[in-house]
Amino acid sequence: MQSITTRWGEVEIKPENIVNFPQGLPAFTHARQFIILQPENPVSVLQCIEDTSLSFPVINPYTVVADYQLDVPEEDLVELEVADVNKVLVYVLLVIAHTAENTTVNLLAPVVINAEKMLAKQIIMTGDLYRTEYRLFAR
Repeated sequence: MQSITTRWGEVEIKPENIVNFPQGLPAFTHARQFIILQPENPVSVLQCIEDTSLSFPVINPYTVVADYQLDVPEEDLVELEVADVNKVLVYVLLVIAHTAENTTVNLLAPVVINAEKMLAKQIIMTGDLYRTEYRLFAR
């Protein structure tokens, strides 16, 4: 078992909990291996293993928008080796602002994880249904 030191403290990593992003994340293509810290909490952390200074607060989009419509292109499902779309995990990046009313989530670009193979990708959805800066709290 591997362990890393993060801003959240010492974290032990089980190989089966490593989430692999074969292409990295947009703007962070060097970051390919992550773990999800506190997956049972409403807000979790997507923590990079290779660059421990890199972490992202994430949240399940269905807790923000109950009827969130995930639209993953077929080629992305093939790339993630998804056999059953009901077995994917979905998170959106949370941008925590100085004030709660300015905190946003990126509903346009969810992180989709094949929970069986632990393969993941941040999917940039098309259309105008969602925005990259959706306010979490009303003003």
